Amino acid sequence: MGAVEAASGRTKVRETGGGQTGPLLRLTGVALGYETATGFDLAVADASFDVAPREKLVVIGPSGSGKSTLLKAIAGFVVPVAGVIELEGRRSLRP
Repeated sequence: MGAVEAASGRTKVRETGGGQTGPLLRLTGVALGYETATGFDLAVADASFDVAPREKLVVIGPSGSGKSTLLKAIAGFVVPVAGVIELEGRRSLRP
């Protein structure tokens, strides 16, 4: 995504943010869960989406649907049991 400039009746796109060409955030087939006393509880299954620079994302759902778990994984506090989370093309996320 770039800024748009109008010059001489033409539209040009100039890159912003260090020339990044892909999505800012990409989740591909992400599954998240927790070990409990009774076994393994899957909180998020097969989450896949992209977020472009300057794009806004809203996560909604009922209590217990995995919203906070998903955000913790994006922040690097929870490791996915499956799939890939990439931030600016990097796969190794740390808090």
